[in-house]
Amino acid sequence: ARLSRPAGVAAIGLSETENELIVSQLGPGYNYLVVAVFPKRALWSLWGQSLPLYGGLALVLAVCFFMAAWVANAQTLSLESELREAARLKQVIAHYQPILNLQTGKCAGLEVLMRWQHPKRGLVPPLAFIPEAERTGVITELTECMMVRALEELVPVFKAYPHLHAAINIPVQTLTNPSFPAHVDRLIKGRFSYKNISFELTESTSLTDAALGQLRVMKDLGIRLAVDDFGTGYSNLRYLSLFPFDFLKVDKAFVDGITNESKSSGLVDQIVSNGRACGLELIAEGIEHPAQVEYLQNLGVEFGQGFFFAAPAPIHELVEWLARNAEGDKCLL
Repeated sequence: ARLSRPAGVAAIGLSETENELIVSQLGPGYNYLVVAVFPKRALWSLWGQSLPLYGGLALVLAVCFFMAAWVANAQTLSLESELREAARLKQVIAHYQPILNLQTGKCAGLEVLMRWQHPKRGLVPPLAFIPEAERTGVITELTECMMVRALEELVPVFKAYPHLHAAINIPVQTLTNPSFPAHVDRLIKGRFSYKNISFELTESTSLTDAALGQLRVMKDLGIRLAVDDFGTGYSNLRYLSLFPFDFLKVDKAFVDGITNESKSSGLVDQIVSNGRACGLELIAEGIEHPAQVEYLQNLGVEFGQGFFFAAPAPIHELVEWLARNAEGDKCLL
């Protein structure tokens, strides 16, 4: 049966007359029409009554938004000033993570990692301050503090284990300082071999002619150089061809692709192949599982580091770890 619409009733949907809004809708599954009629005068009255409520709510939301933005900006400024104070008061310390020879199991070196010993908040994790330090340029001062401290702490370590090397990540801003190589020379000369030190630069670092000149001076001293986080930046071989680096570090993000299930990672294979083509030694970061060790060993990757072997630790814990594990009898599978 067809439903006939009564005369004068609006078409299905929304319509209006001079004084009314009309909503018409067929009842689903039924042979009738539902019609709702709203007087315009009443609707405008309701709108006028609710306007202060919604206006007030919008004002509150706007105030909350601007307050949050103000607090975030204040915290950023506060963090920057705190970081500058941390550099001045030498609150930055070094933690050390062993780097192992994956073929022999012996400790071959260690990475020097920055930590902030805050007087009130305790040990601040790197992700909580390093991005801001890099953005503001304070990272140069912090790296300087950490490097001076680390090279002092490592003197007895290198005396006991002269074959080890310590890898220190240096920001590109440091390479704009023409006195940096001479400063490094003063810190090392007569205390241990220059070959005990390597500097790491991230692949995203833009190497200007001045920076390359600084690297050549340090290379001539005997300091070795590594490309860190390869594959996360420019991702091409041109970066490796800019300078005769010694090491290429495979980022943890790619090592994570090696799992107990797949035991394979095409990305790691490609990075290792790129490193081999450039004559570099490979260091895999972020090793956490036996399957990763086995796969990297089969690829012929020379070195590795990660929580599977040891977590970053202060100097006294590093010395204890070396006393137990330096010969590799407990380090590998």
